[in-house]
Amino acid sequence: MSLLRDVILTDVASEAVGLLEERLEATADALAIEVSRLEFMLRAGDTPIGRAAITVARYAKSGRVFPGRRRPIADAEIRRCMAEISAAFPAPAGQIALVLDAANCRLELERGESVPSRTLAALGSISPKSIRSMCSRGNGPASRHGVVQHADAVEWLAGRGVVIEPR
Repeated sequence: MSLLRDVILTDVASEAVGLLEERLEATADALAIEVSRLEFMLRAGDTPIGRAAITVARYAKSGRVFPGRRRPIADAEIRRCMAEISAAFPAPAGQIALVLDAANCRLELERGESVPSRTLAALGSISPKSIRSMCSRGNGPASRHGVVQHADAVEWLAGRGVVIEPR
């Protein structure tokens, strides 16, 4: 299982593009066209889905302002990028699912909402099993039916070095 703190932005883009490549290869096989995986990976960040994946991963890891960006990223841009990824991968897995969960959690917390413990785990770089265990033992954020209240989630994340900026 990947943790958000270990996610490398270009790996997320490569994973997204790689999954699309698998779809293309199935079509390419029928047309007897071979796609070079190395070439595809080298330009993963230069594809629309790769750029969207990198934007969402940066936001999930760092919040609205990240290196190379002068102004905060807008909700509309984050949602557009997340929608592109979700449209390309209706049932995401691996780092793509992790980044989408963490980004969703950050968006909800910025709006003052409570969050599912599963997405909080993604943003806090621990496994869903670990956060469930922490919550049930009382040494993690308080959870009721798998949902953590906003204040508890923000406080718990702050203790893990993850800052949530209110909107």
